[in-house]
This record gives sequence, structure tokens and C-alpha cells, in this order.
Amino acid sequence: MEGIEIQSDLALLAQKNFERNGIDGRVVHGDLQDLPRDVRDRTFDHVMANPPYFERERGSQSENASREQARGEETPLAAWIDVATRRLVPKGFLTIIQNARRLKSLLGAFDERLGSIVVRPVAPRTGKDAELIIVTARKGGRGDLRLAAPFVLHQGASHDGDRDNYTENARAILRDGAPFRA
Repeated sequence: MEGIEIQSDLALLAQKNFERNGIDGRVVHGDLQDLPRDVRDRTFDHVMANPPYFERERGSQSENASREQARGEETPLAAWIDVATRRLVPKGFLTIIQNARRLKSLLGAFDERLGSIVVRPVAPRTGKDAELIIVTARKGGRGDLRLAAPFVLHQGASHDGDRDNYTENARAILRDGAPFRA
């Protein structure tokens, strides 16, 4: 497993997390628009990305510089998609989590190299609008775009105290390491 992170302190934190959890992998400090050669020359079966959620011209900046860099877009979504797609082997998968308000921009950044797209809304609770989306595509995929059922994070109609109230599916993934199925 390989990762790239532009913020050096977060790259170090992610690397320590790999080591503490017995995950064989490394996190490289670098910029996705200027990948280190040893990453740029490799291809992967699956690329996952968590691009910043907010376009800089459409909101106020965070006073916390690290948070601003993580959440405020400097690199356009199209660049994220292009770099990720170039790293995929034929028939490899791309998975991206993004703010639901940016679905149109995200899908607009996909080109003919990607198909078999699945969009899964992520809702905080049953009956609530999705705030996030998880989009999966396949390099060279030929399937139609599919809108999957929402992934619901929490039980109940509202937050009812400081406790773990994840749905069974969310708990299995977040607490027990179960696989997420798009």
C-alpha cells in the first residue's frame, strides 16, 4: 500500500498509523501534481483519494493552516482524477470520497478512460440528505453509471448523546475493518 500526502506532519502521522496497525505500506510526503519518481513510475490495482471538499473561491478560509490545506482546493478535481487514472492498471479501480455538493464537478472531471461508475451517497442518518459521496470507477469500464443505495452512518433520527450510535454496517467497517462495498 502506498500513500501520498502533501502535509509532512500528516504523512508522518499516516506512516505511524500504518506501522502501529501492522499495515505493510508507506506514505510519501509529496505533491500529487509533482509525484516523486518512484510513485510516478508505478501503477496500482486500486487508487483511493480524498480531495479537498471546498473550492477556495466559494467559501471562507480556515484560520488553521493545516485544516485549510486539507479542505480548501488548490489542485482542481480534474487533476486529481487524471493523476489517479494514470496510476491505474487496466481494469483498475478508482475510489473517491467527496462532498455531495461537488458531484457534478467530480463526474465532469471523469473522461473516457473511466467507466462503470458507481455513486454511493453517504447520509448521516436515515431520512437525512447525503453530505458525502463515495464514487468508484473502473479504468476501461464499460458499465452504465449506477446510483447505489445510501450508506447510512448513524442510527436514530438525531444525535442523542456522546456515544457510539453507528449503524451495524458502519460499525463493522469503522470498528472491525470490514470491507466497504460500492
